[in-house]
Amino acid sequence: MDASSVTIQVDDQSFQAEVGDNLLTSCLSHHVDMNFSCRAGVCGACALYDETSNRTILSCQSSVSEPLILSRHLPSQEDLFRVLERRFLDETAVELVLLGPSDDAFGDFVELQLSDANKTTIECMALNSAGEPLVLLLSKRDVNASQWSLITNSEINSFVVRTRLGERKGRLLTEFDLVERSVWLICDSATEHFSPYWETALGSVGANFLGRSVFTANNSLSENSPLFQEELAIAFNAINTSNIEIIIQAAGLTQEEWNQLLSAFYIRPNQIHIVRLPH
Repeated sequence: MDASSVTIQVDDQSFQAEVGDNLLTSCLSHHVDMNFSCRAGVCGACALYDETSNRTILSCQSSVSEPLILSRHLPSQEDLFRVLERRFLDETAVELVLLGPSDDAFGDFVELQLSDANKTTIECMALNSAGEPLVLLLSKRDVNASQWSLITNSEINSFVVRTRLGERKGRLLTEFDLVERSVWLICDSATEHFSPYWETALGSVGANFLGRSVFTANNSLSENSPLFQEELAIAFNAINTSNIEIIIQAAGLTQEEWNQLLSAFYIRPNQIHIVRLPH
């Protein structure tokens, strides 16, 4: 083994990594099945659990310096949460307000467990402010009919919720550096219900929510860009785009493709913040 390389183990996979290499990049280059999104240390999708130091690390922000034994399964705890309210936004989306032992806040991810035979878990993004009851938004399109029935059944007054341990909570807005900034949201048909929650959350940190655009995802940038660019041109007509931040909560394009599409409006890559979607 070369003196400049060390052994990295991720669950049942081991490989040699060069000292100084980015951990996420090294994992991906050795075909480790990794979740990742922003690559900026904000979304938390690439988090791994270091079994030696008993701590959670963000692989996109970590450099290889020593041998590591890692796991993609982060430590978590399960607790019973009481349903305070079910609010139907329409026939396809319901907001759950849950009371339980959680310090999760806007942008954090938790898992809601259903009471079916398989104990199905659904990953959800917390939409509440810090210190408030947990607020989750669930969509009919993400579950089957029987699961939707369990979610919306008014006779079910509690759910098991799994929350992550060892993570700093409620960091999304501050680590995106959105405090007192002007923000435009790009969502898709699956996430447009999140818009009013973004407006409220951004307002809580003094940010100015300018508006939103809904992106319809196809298979390639060339198929999407003409119509969507026309919509953005109308939306950005009276906005100085060099001074705004773009939040993207939509599927279909890579970071590089978003950079390319938005560069037509003089929006730089450091103005673009991609929020990972539940998986």
